[in-house]
Amino acid sequence: VPHTGRGPRAGWFPHSKLPSVDEYVRDWVREQGGEMLESPLKSYAQGDVECAGHASGINVTVCTVASGGHTWPGGPICSGKPGYLFGCSRHIDATEEIWTFFQAQGRSK
Repeated sequence: VPHTGRGPRAGWFPHSKLPSVDEYVRDWVREQGGEMLESPLKSYAQGDVECAGHASGINVTVCTVASGGHTWPGGPICSGKPGYLFGCSRHIDATEEIWTFFQAQGRSK
């Protein structure tokens, strides 16, 4: 999915519109009862990865991988070549970040 989104186009899904990351985050924040920040709060920056908080009232962090391709950041198939279809970054481990997030949420009974 392109970071900037995509309008409807001919092909397999001629009527599908893909929202940009900004549109998706704005809609998610609104649905969860939070408010968008005027300026995102940078929480992580290393190499080609930058993460920032985008809302108040709820935790919404967006991480952007500049050299990202169709791979999992920090995963086993990670060439790290910018612009390459399978390019990705070793500057963040997506699995570790997701695991840390869920551990911080606690368990419900």
